[in-house]
Amino acid sequence: PRINRRLSLVFAEEDEDRDQVIPGEDHNDSDVGLQYRLSERTHSRLYLSVGTNSSLDFKSSLRCRFVYPISQDWRWQFSERLYYTQGDGFGTLSRADLDYSLSDNRIIRWTNQVDYGEETDGLEWGSKLNYRIRLSEKDALSYFAGVSGETDPYHLTKNYAVGVRYRLNLFRPWIFFEIEPSHQWRRDSTEEERYSAWVVTFRLEFLEELKNRHASREPEVQGENP
Repeated sequence: PRINRRLSLVFAEEDEDRDQVIPGEDHNDSDVGLQYRLSERTHSRLYLSVGTNSSLDFKSSLRCRFVYPISQDWRWQFSERLYYTQGDGFGTLSRADLDYSLSDNRIIRWTNQVDYGEETDGLEWGSKLNYRIRLSEKDALSYFAGVSGETDPYHLTKNYAVGVRYRLNLFRPWIFFEIEPSHQWRRDSTEEERYSAWVVTFRLEFLEELKNRHASREPEVQGENP
């Protein structure tokens, strides 16, 4: 019943993985597959996904997402994803977001995530602080600072990053363009010296179910799809 509203063709995991903790560290931007919404309640959703990536490896995941308003100005969001990737095996990705609304057009978001799997270096973790501003009905701006690392074989802080992201609605209500320049300080092991690097990310999004999403989500300043 209503399978046309439950089944979607997606390029990367919807909602949670698009906003990377550290730009350039995302591993799902080349994924393509089918996502089926198993259940939807007031504060939670459950998704099942199957698909592949650019190497034609089979991938599947089961993801549960909770969104809970703590108060008028505070909102907490948590997601847990159990996944399997051909060649890499099983793993789990946990992510939590805490939002504080400064006004109708400005929010602060603190994001933390932990990834653990058969091929990860112990726990791979990341934390990011975001300040987001809605400039108009067509565009938004966000400033961020993030850090990431791993726990095996050593407790290593691999990356520090600062950057800015500009998001613009183009041509149609369901087309969005983003540009995200960032500066990073990286190292891959305890023996290496940290080095600096510039990363520029471009995104073009085509969104579906615009009216339904707009009715159920927070303003675009939060960086979610409308």
